[in-house]
Amino acid sequence: MNTARVVDGQATPRGRFPHVKVVGDLVFVSGTSSRRPDNTFAGAEADALGTTTLDIRAQTRAVIENLRAILRSVGADLE
Repeated sequence: MNTARVVDGQATPRGRFPHVKVVGDLVFVSGTSSRRPDNTFAGAEADALGTTTLDIRAQTRAVIENLRAILRSVGADLE
């Protein structure tokens, strides 16, 4: 099996690469961040003056959940 794809329900890739590529028994995930499907970032807020507040716990949870969803799209999982 040799497939590459962008996964529905995930943030749009910011480059010219797929979310996931499967080559034989290997699964490659690329460009994953804490971005939500609407392309906003989990764990990152900015006030009216542009001052940002970052929450590394929220960002980390979002990255792990994004990885999980991408892996599940090809029949794999974090386990």
